[in-house]
Amino acid sequence: MLNVAIRNLLILSASAVVVTSCGESADTKAARALLEQAKTCLDEGNFTRSLELLDSIESAYPAEIAQRREGLHLRPKAIEGVTLRQLETTDSLIAALQIENERLSSAIRFVENPVEGYYVSTSAVKGDFIGTNGIQPRITPEGIFYIVSSVVRPVKSTAVTLTSGGESATTATVAYDDERNYRRNGVEVITFMASECDTLGRFALTHRDEPMKLTFDGATPYTIDFPAARVEELASVYEAATAVNRGKKAQLDKTRLERQLALSRSQQARTFQDEAQGEE
Repeated sequence: MLNVAIRNLLILSASAVVVTSCGESADTKAARALLEQAKTCLDEGNFTRSLELLDSIESAYPAEIAQRREGLHLRPKAIEGVTLRQLETTDSLIAALQIENERLSSAIRFVENPVEGYYVSTSAVKGDFIGTNGIQPRITPEGIFYIVSSVVRPVKSTAVTLTSGGESATTATVAYDDERNYRRNGVEVITFMASECDTLGRFALTHRDEPMKLTFDGATPYTIDFPAARVEELASVYEAATAVNRGKKAQLDKTRLERQLALSRSQQARTFQDEAQGEE
């Protein structure tokens, strides 16, 4: 009787193994279907969609180890495909920006300065700007846009505003501190950093063909006509600085993508070695 019972138990156990191996859970089937779709997208060059499907397996079916493991092998190849396309786009952008920078470089000239030199528009009035009524857009050697304002009037100025038609743009307020905002010999001078005057650069670029007025904002505001030549000066310098910074960003993006590409290829090589070792 004992032998019969043991034999029956073995038969039941074998039957359970057969049932388990032949039948897949709903989650396993769903995860496998997503995996097959990811493979198809990869083969068709739809790398972004392939990554989305692999992410779905990870988030929706964390218990499906086999499908997740196979997905980890596919992911580096999909990342490589996405990265190569992004690199193509970035290289095209860099080439276009180089042409743009060459065009815009003719619109600026370098001014020597004991503290730090800077670039201004080629049409900017030569000689000392300080002591006149107006603003002068500048670019640092690093490509950072900024503006210096000068007014010969007791405005107690803290900001400047450009107005065209019913629209206007104003710098941030720079309080008097006798450094960036100083008043000497009847002249009030403010240096506006990039984040404080970007609004004026964009405004001039958008309205570069329109008549404008410039207001020195303070205790006693003072408004003057802002000549078309000065509008163009502001627009062109801002445009040149923007192009320089776009070029820098594109170069940083390219470096990041090249590292990402190298990493994806390294992961593919490591995966290939792991699979080869597993077959031995």
